[in-house]
Amino acid sequence: MKIPQNKNFKFLILFFFILFIYTVTTSSISNLFDPSLLETSMSKEKNLMFVFFMLVVVAPIFETLIYQTAVIEILLKFKIRMRSAIVISALLFGLSHSYSFIYILLAIGTGFVLAYYYASLREQGKINKILFVTILHALINLVVFIHNHIFNL
Repeated sequence: MKIPQNKNFKFLILFFFILFIYTVTTSSISNLFDPSLLETSMSKEKNLMFVFFMLVVVAPIFETLIYQTAVIEILLKFKIRMRSAIVISALLFGLSHSYSFIYILLAIGTGFVLAYYYASLREQGKINKILFVTILHALINLVVFIHNHIFNL
């Protein structure tokens, strides 16, 4: 799928709702079994400004540059098909979130959506594909931040 540049914000909203529903559903199901399954190294951090900055600003920028941009672009240079590059990107994204086995599985799903979104924006040039994927990632991490650190759910 190719996203036309004049529909970037509509697709950002669409992909956000997809990830929002995925995140809320999977975290709710995981919490039914064992709330500790979704704990991270940031879960016990008391400085909320630091957690916010790392989760909503730093992580989306670096993870987009590494797991979507670098991985997909390098794989494509090696003549790997886009579908395979998306799957590999998602797997690496998930494995980088190795807080627990369940967390890895859930992050693979998120990584898949982010990689697919990146691939859909790819023909718009470097700025748009990186910017919009980073914004999407930041928005979903903001939801997680609010869920985990503000409402303590």
